[in-house]
Amino acid sequence: RQRTGSQAQEQHVTNNVSHSAVESELRERFRPANSQVASAGQADEGGQTGGSLRYQTQLHFGKWNSRPRKRAKTVYHEIFNKDIILLPGPSSAAVIKHRTKRQLHEQGHILNGFEFQKSWDHRTVTDQIRDAFGEKLSADVSLELLMACGNRLIKPKLRAGQELDANLIHKVYKSKALYIRPSKSILGEEGKLNLAFDSTAMREDRYFIAGRAIAVSLVHGGSPAGFLSPTLFSCLVDGAELAKPVLEDVADIDLHEKIKRVTEAKSLEDLLATTEPLEEYLANAGCLRPLRRSEDKNLLVDDILMFQVIHRVRGPFERFRDGLRTLGVLDKIQAHPESFRPLLCWSPTNLTADLLDSLFTIRLSTVGSNRRSAEEVVVPFWRDYLTDAEDQEGTQKLRTILAFATGANTVPPIGFDPPPSIEFLHQNYDSGTTSKLPIANTCINCLKLPLHSSYIDFQENMDFALGNTQGFGIA
Repeated sequence: RQRTGSQAQEQHVTNNVSHSAVESELRERFRPANSQVASAGQADEGGQTGGSLRYQTQLHFGKWNSRPRKRAKTVYHEIFNKDIILLPGPSSAAVIKHRTKRQLHEQGHILNGFEFQKSWDHRTVTDQIRDAFGEKLSADVSLELLMACGNRLIKPKLRAGQELDANLIHKVYKSKALYIRPSKSILGEEGKLNLAFDSTAMREDRYFIAGRAIAVSLVHGGSPAGFLSPTLFSCLVDGAELAKPVLEDVADIDLHEKIKRVTEAKSLEDLLATTEPLEEYLANAGCLRPLRRSEDKNLLVDDILMFQVIHRVRGPFERFRDGLRTLGVLDKIQAHPESFRPLLCWSPTNLTADLLDSLFTIRLSTVGSNRRSAEEVVVPFWRDYLTDAEDQEGTQKLRTILAFATGANTVPPIGFDPPPSIEFLHQNYDSGTTSKLPIANTCINCLKLPLHSSYIDFQENMDFALGNTQGFGIA
């Protein structure tokens, strides 16, 4: 049905009024802070003269194509922090939780907030981690960097040839902890190490090399091994069949705890409950058997220890033993076990200030000379320095001093050849200068001490030299 002209005109006026009212309402509700809004009457006029909503929006809120805002610059941090967890052994493959994590923390295997620099390459990362854990990581241990994935630990999947440097660790690990798994041929408590099964070490025959290195070192006056466990030593002397491993020989913390619970079982019900988590392990070890009384735990524990410590590493043990046959050393060990026990096993013989002082022969200048007078001032400084080192930092500082002078941080079984000596650094007539720092010639085991008139100067320069030594003997 067609509308009349008056109806159409009336509808047009109504639309204009409605449109103006909407625009007026929008301006009142969304008034910009830095602009002055026109009055309601002007708004009505604008609406009646054909002003559009788009025009009004541009008038009060800026153009549609306004210039883009500058993005805030990203702050680049050169340093970041991350927790590092050193796993107890090369077989560790599960995320550390609860009691095990507390034990590792107590043993110093967890570093919280370790500081990384993004510029570190992969080698620097591993070197810094080794330095941080100190004696807990020996120099012959290779490290695997792992990350948590659910309850398991995995190696980050990288492109061929790509290394996990510090910058990549920051991007890949995010807030996750960095797990370090040692891959080594021997493991266990410090000073009481047993052989571990490492397929890479077997393939590269490292067990034989380790045995041969110990044999050659003993024959040629090198440092003693001093780290074999009594169980491993008895295997070398009497044979693996007669060995009697103990619970302390088990390096795997999780397995150690499970076996310990078995030994503490008081009843048959307790024994069955404690062996349930070990069923898969017992089946693989050939130790799974019916348990009918609580006394059966003793035989079960003996079988577990024999498998874990002896039978599981029979191949590595035989290659290690073959290496010790070099130069007839193994025959001598078996013929004189008590003489070799303190050389191959750990013994509590600590290096003391008096012992270290007695190792060095002091070579003084002619009596009555000016040089002799200056040297006699420094000799008490040297002995006081050894005493202070022992009192403040213990055996470790004394070992550092011995390594600086001789290259060895322990006294070899047959002693030093030539014997260590002390000389003094007098003024160089060619340059007219006198060295303030000590110098060592490790080929002849000679330590040359600087001449100072006060103990404070002597101590500071000795500490500086030992703390900034690149290798040994050069400050």
